Amino acid sequence: MLLRADFVIAAEHARFMLPEVRIGVAPDIASIMLPKLLPRQKALEILMTGRQYGAQELTSYGLVNEVVPVEQLMERARGFAQELLRAAPLSLAAVKETVHLTEDLNFEESCAALRSKSWPAFMKMIASEDSKEGAKAFVEKRQPDWQGK
Repeated sequence: MLLRADFVIAAEHARFMLPEVRIGVAPDIASIMLPKLLPRQKALEILMTGRQYGAQELTSYGLVNEVVPVEQLMERARGFAQELLRAAPLSLAAVKETVHLTEDLNFEESCAALRSKSWPAFMKMIASEDSKEGAKAFVEKRQPDWQGK
């Protein structure tokens, strides 16, 4: 689950592992994803040892965004959600769409795909009232009032 999460805020006592190799099978999806997220050697170490990793260690690899004391976990998660709510909902959807659709493309292919104007969420964002509201709010030095339209 950690490998498919958009954000990971973990309690400092949290432990993560891929134990499959120790029970005679391969971590299938993780074997595909982890080498795309980490240097090959580190990915293979995690995949092939089955050992536990602490949240702080996975933060150093970029797999965990933040580590907090357990008593602050929900407060921090809610705070992070509040940060996301400051962004236009259609912009967030366009970012996710762009990341997903360009995951396996190089830069030139990604730019060509973007210019094709075939990404529904991105095009909806560009044509939205929210994009006008964001620019207006910026000029007026105020918080935008997002409508998701």
